[in-house]
Amino acid sequence: MAEPSCAGCGKPAGEFQCPLCQAAELDGGFFCGQECFAKNFVEHRNAIHKSGTVKAKRSRAEKAREAEDANREKREKRKKALEGIQRPSSAAEADAAAADATAAEILDDAEEAFSDEEEQVAYKAALDKELAKRKELAPWPVWPGADVTGGAIAFTPSENKAEVKAPYAVIESPVGSSWTRSDVPTPEGDVEARLHSTALFAMQTAANWVSSQPHRTCVVVTGSATSCHAAAWAARCRSIQCVPVCSDDVEAPEEVLKPFTPAQRAIVIVSYPALGATDPTARVSAWLGACHTTAQKASPLLITLPDLPVPAEDIQSLSAPSIFLRPGAACDSKFLLQAPGAKKKVLPPFPVLDKEPALVAKDFEPVEARYSPEVSAALVARGDLLHAVNVIARVYTHNKTVGEDLLRAAVMADWGSDSVVHAHHRLAVLLRLLCDASVKLSTSTKVKDQMSLAYIAGRCVVRAAKHLAPLDESHEKAMKSPCPFIYLDATLAYCFSRVQKAAVDELAECWGIHRIGVVGSFTHADRLRAVAVHRLRSAHMPKLGVMQASFAVMLHHCIADACIRHTVNVADIRAATLWDWACAPYGDLATFLAAAQLVHKASDMTSASGYTREGVKTTRSQRNKKTYSDVSFVSEVTAVQQHPTQSCGKLKRLKWPLMAARQRRRDLMRRAALEELLSALPSSNNVPMYLGNIGNLIGKWTTFNSRFGGYLPASLLAFLEEHPEEFRIVGNIVTRVKASKTPQIKIRFDEDEYHGNSDSDSDGGRRKRNRAEEAKKKKISLKEIRTRRGLQAAEKKLLAQKGMTKRAAKGKLKSLRNKARFNRNQKKLDTSARVPGYNKPKAKAIKGRGRKANIRTTKRQ
Repeated sequence: MAEPSCAGCGKPAGEFQCPLCQAAELDGGFFCGQECFAKNFVEHRNAIHKSGTVKAKRSRAEKAREAEDANREKREKRKKALEGIQRPSSAAEADAAAADATAAEILDDAEEAFSDEEEQVAYKAALDKELAKRKELAPWPVWPGADVTGGAIAFTPSENKAEVKAPYAVIESPVGSSWTRSDVPTPEGDVEARLHSTALFAMQTAANWVSSQPHRTCVVVTGSATSCHAAAWAARCRSIQCVPVCSDDVEAPEEVLKPFTPAQRAIVIVSYPALGATDPTARVSAWLGACHTTAQKASPLLITLPDLPVPAEDIQSLSAPSIFLRPGAACDSKFLLQAPGAKKKVLPPFPVLDKEPALVAKDFEPVEARYSPEVSAALVARGDLLHAVNVIARVYTHNKTVGEDLLRAAVMADWGSDSVVHAHHRLAVLLRLLCDASVKLSTSTKVKDQMSLAYIAGRCVVRAAKHLAPLDESHEKAMKSPCPFIYLDATLAYCFSRVQKAAVDELAECWGIHRIGVVGSFTHADRLRAVAVHRLRSAHMPKLGVMQASFAVMLHHCIADACIRHTVNVADIRAATLWDWACAPYGDLATFLAAAQLVHKASDMTSASGYTREGVKTTRSQRNKKTYSDVSFVSEVTAVQQHPTQSCGKLKRLKWPLMAARQRRRDLMRRAALEELLSALPSSNNVPMYLGNIGNLIGKWTTFNSRFGGYLPASLLAFLEEHPEEFRIVGNIVTRVKASKTPQIKIRFDEDEYHGNSDSDSDGGRRKRNRAEEAKKKKISLKEIRTRRGLQAAEKKLLAQKGMTKRAAKGKLKSLRNKARFNRNQKKLDTSARVPGYNKPKAKAIKGRGRKANIRTTKRQ
């Protein structure tokens, strides 16, 4: 290929190309150097770039050729990826390989559908906007390739019969607000579909139905893909092993469930769109028939969730029993079904399964590329948070990114909460345990490591807490407790120095905490309550460790701070801390409060109330028996003072948000400066003023800015331009937009002769000015003593001075009078008569000759 020639002189061109040609993606425009380009740029621009930068126009053949090359590269890449996968040795590995290939095809299809980056960004922005508008939440990982018209998800009950000693955290279904809203209006109206509770109850019912007798099957019909995944996660939390089935094409139920054995078709979860797309005429009967074979006895069960777009009776089968879960008022406090018009419950409450999830017993390998969050999610749902933290920490030590994904999936799939308050407390306990684990695993010397386990826990917990309903005064009234959520307050103070400040702000907003305790205030409280701190650490450190004992001390300070100066029932403290669940490792609440010197004996309560103990006979058994007051909790301020150091007052706290403290200070100072500037201007809005006149009203701008901490702009004009709603600026003329109802207040700034900082509010300048005025009043002028009456007034002034005797006053008056009599012809020295640069030498003092009279200090011209 011939080398390109210079566009200016015709010589062989170098690597320098015209910037306009380079921006337009042209093949020409090369020059031999920058000097040649500078000489011939005008001709080159007029010849090629007449209208600026011109984009290169490519033909359709070139675009088709580029698209074909890109597709060829994708096919080669996919072929190499499939060649790298080894031949599977089992059915599970075959399914995993097929899932990898399907995921690769889906990603390739998505890249082909959005080849342009701008289209991808626009599509993503529109999708995020639509999801935010619908306010939907799927706190569970969506299966790859699943959509509204996808296939079903089959489940089989767990065969692990080993019972677990640790009970479930869920005893009753939640009564609080749910996590998601149905995207399809229900027949009863657009009400909130409580998928959180109904999915748990549906899968509990299905598990009991299938495990009671052999060859029983169950079909759960949901209203959308979101509720389908909700039911899948509820099945996991109810010890049911899941086998996902995804299909790109809509197939018949027999074809979807054909690869599975009859035992694996025990429970089938299918969405209503997929149900209607496969067989709209037969409805659910086709799925009920596909769950079992002809040799088996047909005993299916139909369960519907409350987010169906049609009445549940329309899909009812005549040959199978059905359970219709209805939303809203149709369910009682335990979310059990009530038939319309019926007085008795149709279904009795089912007990919680005491089976360990089958996947917990398997050897979990966190270093594999493909992992499943089933283990941690099942442990979190069962309430075994300590073991869940151990699993997550083990994964984190091998791969931090995988550990964060596992933790996010676990907290977002937490179906084990009894209410909204309980859900927030579960997140608080999980955050505290992860922060303790982060201290043990930390190897970095950096104070703030973005990938530390504590920072990862803060991000994941905040993400889950923001999807829950925030705690407010209504939840406190529902708990019937006058105290705030003390456990959440202590957790936030405990994790304050370990997680990021942005996470602290988000959690404080979600938990309804307006002031956050700092570490320094708790350290000061430890010194003042040294006896109680020593008791708590001695009681809990040997059993629970140093960190758990430290949190117990901090919890004790928060309890004392929340209940200071008044009496609170112990039951209220138990409700405010969820003591029976969140603080179970610390033992009984009464024992904890007694060790912390916060609750007193009943006898002390009687004496504190005003009754005397004289004349009361007690036996030895009664004296040895410790009878604590089980009805009242008394803080150390109102109770009998056992030690003078027990009262330490309120803890010092900070206002949130912590991240915007400087911004709040800046806004406050600018608002104050604007108010003072408006008060200094004329109240009428019809008086235009020059910018310099406004400066004359407020003084020097640097001095005015220093009064407000230097948060104002560099000039007065820049400050006025920031407030177009108050000032109208045209050139150098400023006019107020709104008239003021208050009169003009002038700012005094003309006192520089007394002190340098005239605008200062300090008392130093005022005292200096007062001293100058007093000295001026005490000074006696020569005009006053020329008359007899003036001489008497001057004598009184001198006698009023401190340390002045009458004899000294007469002598001073005599000298002043002589000066006034004989120095009348004395004139002031004319400074203009001085010779510049001349310094007359001082007179030499000669001993014995007296003072030198008539010595002039300036040389006459």
